[in-house]
Amino acid sequence: MIRIFIQTTLSMRYISSFLVLILFASCNPKNDRYSIVMDGYAQGTTYQVTLVSDTAVDYSDEINHIFNVIDLSMSMWVDSSLISRVNRGDTSVIADEHFTKVFNKSVEVSKATDGSFDFTVGTLARAWGFAEDGKVEQMDSSVVDSLRGLVGYEKVSLKNGRVIKNHPNIRFDFNAIAQGYTVDVIHDYLYELGYRDFLIEVGGELRASGVNASGQKWRIGIDKPSEEIQTDRFIAVIELENRALATSGNYRKFYIDEETGMKYVHTIDPKTGYPVQSNLLSVSVLANDATTADAYATAMMVKGLEESVKMLESMSGELDAMLIYSDESGKWQSFTTAGFESAIQ
Repeated sequence: MIRIFIQTTLSMRYISSFLVLILFASCNPKNDRYSIVMDGYAQGTTYQVTLVSDTAVDYSDEINHIFNVIDLSMSMWVDSSLISRVNRGDTSVIADEHFTKVFNKSVEVSKATDGSFDFTVGTLARAWGFAEDGKVEQMDSSVVDSLRGLVGYEKVSLKNGRVIKNHPNIRFDFNAIAQGYTVDVIHDYLYELGYRDFLIEVGGELRASGVNASGQKWRIGIDKPSEEIQTDRFIAVIELENRALATSGNYRKFYIDEETGMKYVHTIDPKTGYPVQSNLLSVSVLANDATTADAYATAMMVKGLEESVKMLESMSGELDAMLIYSDESGKWQSFTTAGFESAIQ
């Protein structure tokens, strides 16, 4: 297996621990195929693109360019990005192709989840300390209630490439969907080049095509919902075949207020305005594309166990998922759809 390492600028969001691990089978010497692994840092996290090919071709520069272009569109850590300008109230912004696609998909998922996924949660996320400056405001019920007035996907629109907001202080936050979207852009790029066997992972969001160098399906290990990475770390290992996987969990993405000792998770409930408090520990979603899987994994973390199960039943055939939750005694339990269960090894 050939490994090609590259490094790019940290930009989209802070580094966080992966919730999945790619498991590689050894290369089969009989077929003389290469596994070219291009990895590095981008969007505030790590990424890995594994390309199976008859020749050792390096697409590091092209992949790096894709990350940079998407950052200039949707990274809140890039001051000149389109989303940063929109959040500052710049009405001259003309949305590019990437911004437009993610905006439209975000509206679609926001509607489908009754607002559990809502990309206009940016003002609340920033106030709770989950934004580019990391500054936490003094939050109480009156502050939360006032900020909730700046949340609502129905309060914004995109017309002729221009963002229309009902209030200038509404802030977008594409963090719950942008990495999945990036995976799909890289997928489409490699597919258009004629490749059919590859695996793309950005910050734990994955999409697989074809098989690995041994001619086997791609195998992915999903971490147990623990704050510490354990030796026996996987709660499940699945085979990923021409599908995408996104895992969302709050057990490693949180901060503790030094003054109060309160633990705040990174997922904000758009309806209450507060960080989610739930017995749902992690959600792993299988979908046909990583953008969809990424967005719905976040939505389910907001909805909680019972509502997520109902949604999955209503979307049977579109999504599959494994939900890990703690029961009344604190023990881990799981709900797994039939489609997800069939992928577990």
